[in-house]
Amino acid sequence: MNTSKLTKHASRSLFLFFLLVTEVSAQAKPIPAAFTTNCKACHDLQTEPVGPSLVEIARLYPQDKQKTFIEWCINPGKKRADKAQMPSMAHISEKDLQDIHEYILKASEGLERVPMPKTDPYQKSKIYTKRPRILRTFIPNTGPASLIIALPTKELHNIIWDTDLGMLRYITTGEPDSYPYWKSNGNSEANPGKLCYTENESLFGSQKIQYLGYQINKEGYPTFHYTIGKNKISESYTVINGTIHRILKSNLKLPKYQLKESDSKNIKRSIQQSGNTLTIKYTPSNN
Repeated sequence: MNTSKLTKHASRSLFLFFLLVTEVSAQAKPIPAAFTTNCKACHDLQTEPVGPSLVEIARLYPQDKQKTFIEWCINPGKKRADKAQMPSMAHISEKDLQDIHEYILKASEGLERVPMPKTDPYQKSKIYTKRPRILRTFIPNTGPASLIIALPTKELHNIIWDTDLGMLRYITTGEPDSYPYWKSNGNSEANPGKLCYTENESLFGSQKIQYLGYQINKEGYPTFHYTIGKNKISESYTVINGTIHRILKSNLKLPKYQLKESDSKNIKRSIQQSGNTLTIKYTPSNN
């Protein structure tokens, strides 16, 4: 191996080592549930794939600027031209925002920012290619606060979920590639994979959805929380025998839902509904 290749290999290994160490360090701290639900998808401990790192946030908002931190979270503006604007966190209580700030200060104490490398460190990393996992990035044909849910199917299906609209937008196959977004500092979009299914409208029509955040269970699958009027809805995803299960539960009885026509030849859909629970199954056509 020549010197230049050795240097690149060492730099890549060092960066992945930093990722592993900081991940372990962060897990050693008590992580507020509100941080996991609302912040973790965009803010890493020492790196900046989407939003600023916790190290940078702690530098900008030390202990004596906690009030300023809370005010920014509730009413954020466009601070960095090369970064996406953070959505408002007004749905989080002031007590939870205080806990998040305290966690950021403690978790980042004594650490330094780790610059993003010039080559993609995620391509073969087990941490960043595991399934299921959630990734927030700029994705084509969605709002700026969308998420990729990488599912453990044979075809490597990905759910593209839009938190602005509170709905599934489309399904792709293959490994998502966010490096075009990261290396351009937010001036490009990620490649979410090959399109295989599109959902053109919300299950709830034009009714306004208030997104509240999401949780991840011990298997790594997400549950999204939002409200529609007085309906408090949780929307969960999982994979069973190669079929994607989308399960919606409400505190009130859901209206009768009928599947809309789809021109997808790659996904077969079926629906089960009982009371306040709606299950939609997306089965790859070769299953």
